[in-house]
Amino acid sequence: MTKRTKTELASQVASLLPDNTTAEISPEDIRSIHTDYADSLVLWSSSKPSSATTAATATITFSGVPAVDQTIILIDAAGLSRTYTAKGAESATALQFNQSGTAAQAATSLKACIEHDNGHGTGDTITVADNESGVLTLTQATAGTAGNTAITETLANTAALGGDGATANEFTGGTTLTSCVQGEIAHAVTGSTYHLYVCVATDTWKRAELATYVG
Repeated sequence: MTKRTKTELASQVASLLPDNTTAEISPEDIRSIHTDYADSLVLWSSSKPSSATTAATATITFSGVPAVDQTIILIDAAGLSRTYTAKGAESATALQFNQSGTAAQAATSLKACIEHDNGHGTGDTITVADNESGVLTLTQATAGTAGNTAITETLANTAALGGDGATANEFTGGTTLTSCVQGEIAHAVTGSTYHLYVCVATDTWKRAELATYVG
């Protein structure tokens, strides 16, 4: 059972189904070709996306350090808003991150504040990855469009972009695939497996099995 291209299928047919003058075609040959055809077609699954399939993300990039008392406000998918303030020393409990060092150190300090229970650490509603070079990648813990929230910031030498790499000051990429209009197409991810969904009728999603891959 193998997924094959059109050219590969044609070659397989020519090889396994020659002019049958010497009775070379076996049931196994026929079964093999039919099975490969079935594996190579765009078949549809009756499954549909869950109510919230993709989490919104954003990046915060420090090219330098912000000034004292400049702020960034983050909102999680549940609407919890927290203000993080640049200060000369870190106080995670007060949601104050250290801006007195390097850009990378400022980013790491902000991460500590976000992850504190007084920030978005309670329930880890926003998770943070730090590349230790001044870039934080933020992911909404709750998937869905509710996570496409605004980022309000006054930080100098800092840029906040959505996960699409283009939208400023906003989480992007959160999808909720529950209702749809016929003809809509959407991508969704479950863990590290990506799927292509097509709305075949009002509020009816179908998943293209050939459009599934593991990232």
